[in-house]
This record gives sequence, structure tokens and C-alpha cells, in this order.
Amino acid sequence: MRIDRSIAWTTVFVLFAGPLVGCSVRGVGGGGAGGATGSGGTSASGGTSATAGNSSTGGATSSGGWIASGGTTGGSGMGSGGNAASGGTGTGGATSSGGSTDSGGTAGGGGYDSGGSTGSGGATIAGGSSGTGGGTASGGNSGTGGLAATGGSSGSGGTTAGGGTTATGGTTASGGTTASVDCTDTSTTQHSFTKQYENGSIAVTGSTKTYYTMTNWWHKFSGQTVKLDGLSMTVGNSQGASVPASDGNPMGFPTIFIGSYQGHTTVDSNLPKQVSAIQSVPTIFSTNASSLDTSNMNATYDVWFTSSGNVLGLTSSNPGKGGAYLMVWLYKPSARQPRGGTGQATGVVPNYPGKTVTGMPGTWDVWVDSSTDPPCISYVSSTPLDELAFDLNNFIKDAVTQKYGITSSMYLSLVFAGFEVWSGGDGVQTKQFCATVN
Repeated sequence: MRIDRSIAWTTVFVLFAGPLVGCSVRGVGGGGAGGATGSGGTSASGGTSATAGNSSTGGATSSGGWIASGGTTGGSGMGSGGNAASGGTGTGGATSSGGSTDSGGTAGGGGYDSGGSTGSGGATIAGGSSGTGGGTASGGNSGTGGLAATGGSSGSGGTTAGGGTTATGGTTASGGTTASVDCTDTSTTQHSFTKQYENGSIAVTGSTKTYYTMTNWWHKFSGQTVKLDGLSMTVGNSQGASVPASDGNPMGFPTIFIGSYQGHTTVDSNLPKQVSAIQSVPTIFSTNASSLDTSNMNATYDVWFTSSGNVLGLTSSNPGKGGAYLMVWLYKPSARQPRGGTGQATGVVPNYPGKTVTGMPGTWDVWVDSSTDPPCISYVSSTPLDELAFDLNNFIKDAVTQKYGITSSMYLSLVFAGFEVWSGGDGVQTKQFCATVN
């Protein structure tokens, strides 16, 4: 990922005048063939509770089902969609089951690499990586909620009454679903950016907490725009700006972040925080990315770890020696790839494919580049996702346990989320972003 080197303040925003260099990118490689684009991702409710039946003498009213989190995630479920509840029994009445269990869940992925050749001027947080990579899979599945439950209350003499009505479940979920996490920040701050390097603060409604945003077109700028509506960000590329397939660097990395970077410090981020002291990092990153492009664009987290608890300096463009990058990719673009991997006859493949991560659904391809200091570790969802609602600490703890390059003595300093765009991206949107460090 790339971050800028110098800044100049204006009354509304800051213009960045030097590239931010972080986790550097790979050139185009020969990864596996791309799959089909997965469908998008909105949260879908697992199902509505249906009353099992009316209670009368001898019978008890039973609930139709218990609703956890919404729709399904691109092939992997996390929370239960609806637990079966007993219908209700009475004298002479028959017990019937309520709602059937439905899978809800969230899924995770994303992240981004940075690095590569330094572009002239401006702030950068996007690094990106390239290479012909694995394909994408389909997005979400339709989740059905509670099924018809015949509760059956019974009156004297044992006449069974008809139970609940059929409850429709979640609508088809694309990408992933938003699980219940303790991260509910909202904002009404508005920004409309049309320059290569613009940025500004985002105030959280009803709180002293703030976020920060940067346009960050560090590698190529040809009129791309970024619009902020609270913690929702929309990218414009109506003119079709792009870099060729041979160029491993994305055009930029428009992003929202918490932490302190080059003199921009967000309020109440609780950062830096030593890894050993982290209890949880609930976060939400909801996008429409996979519905637009799964070949030359990505939706990603970029998380920075430093060797000390000191805030990064005004000119710091990476976590520094003794630190590390952790990327979480919602999906791998078929024409691009993270940094690291191992060379095979068919191209570069992940160092650790198909890994499970405690507390996370599905499997994750792990790419590790330890050839530089700081090292770069990328977790890439095996199934394309449009959104994540999860505990980021699950990945942090896994990277420490697996000794990929992050240690418990390091300090979590920055959490970025945004889009690496090599081409396209017109209308790609962060529908919701939220991050809290406990």
C-alpha cells in the first residue's frame, strides 16, 4: 500500500504532494484462470419469527423461529439464521416444530498491497499487486427464513388448532452478509473531491470520534472523483482511466481510515495499541465491488503495525522496520494478485491456500512476502465477498500464531479500507465502513 510523504493544508482539505509507499506490488504474473463474477451483497434477514398458533385451553403459544443475522455469504455461513422452536402442546394437541434452521453468516476477505514504483507527488495508500490470478466464485445464496410451523394449541377435548403462517426468509444475498458486531458509527459529513490528492475529516454522529478520508490517486489521475456521504464513499471514473495489464500498480487507493497518518489523527481511535492488549476490533466494510468488476479492481483492508507505540511521523510512508502490513481482501481480482506467493508451472500461487481462520467462515488463501522489512501478509477470501462484518482481531491472532510476520509485541497503528483500482471502478461504493479498537 502507498502513503504520501508531504502535505499542505487548505481550509477544507489537505493536498498530498508525495507518494505513500507501503506494501509493494507484484508485476503481472500467471495465476489461475478467473472464475465467474459473484453476485453483490446486501444483508438479508434470516427469516421473520412466525407465531406458532393461538394459545387456548391446554395449549401454549410457541415462537416460529429465532432470527440471527441476515442472508448468506458467497458460499459460507457464520451465524444461525433461525433455530427451530417447539410449537406448543396441550391436552390432546400435537407438538410441532417452529422455524427451521437457516444459515446466516458473514464472510471476509479483502485487503490490499502497496508498494511498487513511486509515483510522482501526492498521497498514496493503495499499493496493489498484480498478476494473473485465481478466479472469482459466485456470491451469495438465497437464504430462507423460518418455515411454516404448525404450532397447534389444543383446547379441551384435544382439538388441534392450525399453527403459524409461513414466514418468508431472507432475500438473495450478494457477496456476504453483515453480522452483528459492536460497530455502529454513522455520519452526515459531506465531501466532494475532484482532485488527485484531497482529503478530510469525517465526524461521527453523536460522538467525539472521527474518521479520515483520502482520494489518493498516487499512480495515475485522469479526472477520477470521490464523493463522501458520511461513512459511505463513491468513486467516479466515467472517463475510463486505467493502467495497462503490464502495470502492476493500481491508479490509486481511495480510502477511509482510523489512526494517525502524516499529521492526520482521528479522534477516539484507541490507536496505537499493542497487539497483546487487543481484545477485539469489530469492523464492517460493505461494498458493491464484485458487481462491477472482479478482474482489475479490489475492495480491501490495509492494516499497519509498528514496532513501537509512537505515532508515525509526519513524513512516514510505511510502518517502518520491525513493523508489518496485514491485508484482508474481499476477493482476488482475476488479473491481479497480492505480493508474495510461490512460483509454480502455472504461475504464482498463494503460500498457504485454503486456510481456515478461527472465528471466520469459509477458507482463506494466505500470501506472505517476508523478503522485505516490513513484511506483507495478505488474507484473500477463497469465495468473493461484497462485505464483511467481523472481528479483525481474528486475522491478527492467526497471523501471530502462524508466525507469518506479525508479533504480539507490535502495535496496531492504522486501519484503512478502500478500493485498489487498475481500471474501471465507476460507481464502486463503500456503502458502510466502521472500525472500533478495544
